[in-house]
Amino acid sequence: MDELTSTFEEKLKISALSKLKGVNNLNFMNCVTIGPNANVSQDKENIKITSVKNVEKSKSVTQREPSLSNNKLYVEFENLRKQNVRKVTLDKTRFFLEEENKIKENLKQVREKSAKELQERINQQDKLLNHEILKIDLQAKKETALLEELRRVQEKKRSEDALRIQNKHLELQRVKFLDSLIQYQTEFRKEFNGIYEDDENKEVIPKYEENLVQLNGNMEKILTDFDAKNGNIFVENAYKIVNKIKEIRKIIGEELENLRLKKSEELRQKEEVLKQQEAKKIEEAEKKAAASVENSEPGVYELGNTQSYYETYTAYKNLQDYLKNYEESYKNLLNDERYKKYRFDCQKAINMPINAITAVSGAHLTDKLNRLMRFLSGQTVEVANVRVSIGQHPEAVAYCTDLLAKKFVRQGDLMVSSNPKAAFPFAAVIVGLWNEFPDFGKLILAHFHKECVYLVPFYPVQEEGQTNEDYYKALGYRYTDGIVEEHDKFLKRLTGIIRLYAAIIVTKQRQAKRNIPNPHGLECGWRWLASILNLEPRIDVTATLLFNFLDVAGSAMLIAYGKQFKKIISYIYEIFYPRMIKIDSGGPVVRFHVFLNSIIKSKRIQPPEGTLPDNFW
Repeated sequence: MDELTSTFEEKLKISALSKLKGVNNLNFMNCVTIGPNANVSQDKENIKITSVKNVEKSKSVTQREPSLSNNKLYVEFENLRKQNVRKVTLDKTRFFLEEENKIKENLKQVREKSAKELQERINQQDKLLNHEILKIDLQAKKETALLEELRRVQEKKRSEDALRIQNKHLELQRVKFLDSLIQYQTEFRKEFNGIYEDDENKEVIPKYEENLVQLNGNMEKILTDFDAKNGNIFVENAYKIVNKIKEIRKIIGEELENLRLKKSEELRQKEEVLKQQEAKKIEEAEKKAAASVENSEPGVYELGNTQSYYETYTAYKNLQDYLKNYEESYKNLLNDERYKKYRFDCQKAINMPINAITAVSGAHLTDKLNRLMRFLSGQTVEVANVRVSIGQHPEAVAYCTDLLAKKFVRQGDLMVSSNPKAAFPFAAVIVGLWNEFPDFGKLILAHFHKECVYLVPFYPVQEEGQTNEDYYKALGYRYTDGIVEEHDKFLKRLTGIIRLYAAIIVTKQRQAKRNIPNPHGLECGWRWLASILNLEPRIDVTATLLFNFLDVAGSAMLIAYGKQFKKIISYIYEIFYPRMIKIDSGGPVVRFHVFLNSIIKSKRIQPPEGTLPDNFW
């Protein structure tokens, strides 16, 4: 564009200079040619002269045009000039337009080129920028992932710390709640056992039996389902249960208070009468028995396998000494309050399987036996979400073994006395444990003898200076608040204990142990039966013992000993029973007589109800 402008200026200058030269030739320099003072005439003359010259010159060129006047020449000249000017102007204009188009085209090309270069630079920058953005994004993602990982680790640590604190808090709460539950459980058991151990209460218990069973189940459920998170609820419920059973016991006590006062006097009078009658009848029975034995054929009623009174009593004392020493061996554990919760956990590990023993199936019974065997073997067992082992204290083995034996013997009183069939599954588990733990077997016998001296058999004699209460306790009676239990209740307890003992004697080993004999089998039953028959009968007691023993063990002993056992039955029927009826004619003797008659007539003894089949487990 600058080049075009420069060319135009140069041409314009040349044109102006050419015109100036013409003006100088016409000597117009001294005249005013423009404006109001212009010298028109002179101008016209000059123009004319110039025009004439030009015309002349034009004529000389064309030589065809005629000469014209000055005005006409001037007009022609003016037109010619205008045409030239117009032509030059058009040429210039065309030139300028062309140059302008070129400039526009150049500008367009320059712009396009610049735009293209700019776009390329922009694209390049975009690429670089995108690359940088990608790098930044990648770095940001890495940093975000790192921050997220850091946040996750911190969150996990916070959660773990919170959980650890929560668990520690829950554990503290659990210990606190368990201590309270143990206290309430102890109070409940004291009240519950107090109600059932007091035989006088049994007259009133049926009225409250449903409530007592429900309370006992609720307390066991609290211990089984205990959850530290809701421990306050469990403790509160246990507290309510203890208050309820205390209230029931109080009501029972109030109802029996008047009866106790009345029966105490009646019992005292009855005891004196019975004592006198017993002494008289024993003396008469001894005389008649001696006469009967002298008249019988020699050897017909040979009992065999009997022990002398001295041997029997010595064995009994040795076993009681063993029990006493055994109890001393865990005295420290028993008296250490720091292990109160541990003792409670051990009790649950024993009580829960025993309470669940039934003849529902062989697998069920095997499971309960295995749980108790694992526990006595030192393995860790879980009870109510608590893991416990007898290896946690050096005296725990003795404590738990003795507790287990005592618990089993108590089942005779608590369970078998009211449900005779229950004797057989309990006996099966006892024999299974006796196989593996001989000390347990000795403790079982010791507790049987301690609970019922008639299983020795042994009849304690009232010593000089011994009170009636001490003497009756030695016979197995229980006292509550200085009042001896009723004779019928005593006989009922005796029934459960002898039936459990007899069930142990006739129990067959489970299939896995069939090649091992029963550790306290039929030979022990024969020895006991022969020994009890060598003693003088006691009112009600002897008839109760013989009836229940023979009802449970008689069938198995008849199969095992055949004719020898039949001789025993004959001896009882022909000699011993007559001696019994001379001193006793109560209900137990009558029932025993009916039983003997059925044996004599049928020459067989029916197997007891509830016996486990040979292939049961």
